[in-house]
Amino acid sequence: AYLKENPKLVEELKKKVRQLAQTERNLEVSRHKLEKTRLSAEHTKLRNAANLDKAEVELELARRKLNTFNERNAPSRLAWSALSLRGAEDSAKEAQEEIEQLETIFYPGAVVGGRYTAEGMVGVNV
Repeated sequence: AYLKENPKLVEELKKKVRQLAQTERNLEVSRHKLEKTRLSAEHTKLRNAANLDKAEVELELARRKLNTFNERNAPSRLAWSALSLRGAEDSAKEAQEEIEQLETIFYPGAVVGGRYTAEGMVGVNV
C-alpha cells in the first residue's frame, strides 16, 4: 500500500534496479576484459621466453661457427693465400726473367733489367 501511494518512490526504485543491473553487466564485462588482459600478458611472457631461448641457441651456434672458423678455416685459408701469393710472385719473377732473356736474344745491346715507360725502356745498358 505504501508503494502504491508513492509512485515517485516506485520509479526511483525501478531506476535504481536498472542502474544496479547495468553496473552488474559492466562489472562482468570488466572481469572478462581483465581475464583477457591477463591471458594476453601470460601469452606475451611465454612468447618472450621462447624468443629468448631461441636467441640463446642462435648465439651459441654462432659462437661455435666462429670458433670453428678461427681454429680451422682461417689458418688454412691464410696458408693457402700465402702459398698462392708465393706462386704468383714466382710466376711474375719467371716472366720478368724470360722477358729479359728474350730482349737480350732479339735486341742485343738493349736495356736489360729495365722497365717500359711512355718514353720507351729505361734501365741499365748492356
